[in-house]
Amino acid sequence: VYGKDALNVYARAKVSLNVMRWHKDGFTERIANAMLQKAAVVTDRTTYLEENFVDGKDIILFDLGHLQEVPNRIKNLLACEEKRKQIAENGYEKALAAHTWKSRAAKILEMIEEDEATRDFWS
Repeated sequence: VYGKDALNVYARAKVSLNVMRWHKDGFTERIANAMLQKAAVVTDRTTYLEENFVDGKDIILFDLGHLQEVPNRIKNLLACEEKRKQIAENGYEKALAAHTWKSRAAKILEMIEEDEATRDFWS
């Protein structure tokens, strides 16, 4: 599923299961989109995710070396509707605040302005 169709799937999903095969230090639009559609995200750990999200509060993180734990974590999440909804809501709030294209563009412009303000005019 691509583009806006993916957003419709995320919006209907209770959980979005993700694997970060190539982004071991990062974050993907896929995770942000799932959060912005209020699906609880379950994904493997990356440096960025560990530094910017809280496992069990706004995301569920797992280790690829311990995949046997994933089914029970998802079952527990689905068994407790209130907890799943709270994680999804927390993820939504965090994604809305910092992980939309608009917020990223604002951050880039801020970085450019800081760079311009500190750059030596004659260099």
